Amino acid sequence: MSWGSVRGDGVVSGGAEGYTFWLAVVGEHDPSTPFFALKTAMPKLKPNKSVVSRCKITGTGKVKFNKAGRRHLNSGLTGDQLRKRRGTLVASKADIPKLQQQLGRRLTGVTK
Repeated sequence: MSWGSVRGDGVVSGGAEGYTFWLAVVGEHDPSTPFFALKTAMPKLKPNKSVVSRCKITGTGKVKFNKAGRRHLNSGLTGDQLRKRRGTLVASKADIPKLQQQLGRRLTGVTK
């Protein structure tokens, strides 16, 4: 089984058991060096688009989002249940590290 090879343009291709992946190699390299021993470029920090679309960052850096459970199948719910699901919430302090990672930015405003 081969662990991959270096192409002339500085891109490493490799794969095991049907999987293929590509890495951009930084700097000069010896083509005989296995790909896992090469220094690779840092990955891009991309925000999670589904989280970005569901959240709004306020001017003070807090994260607001809508409550769950209001999309469909609401006819069987009581008025109290529907009223409690209105409006928005602000993310708690415990959720901030994960949201920072998913949104791809630092959040300064923290609640509770």
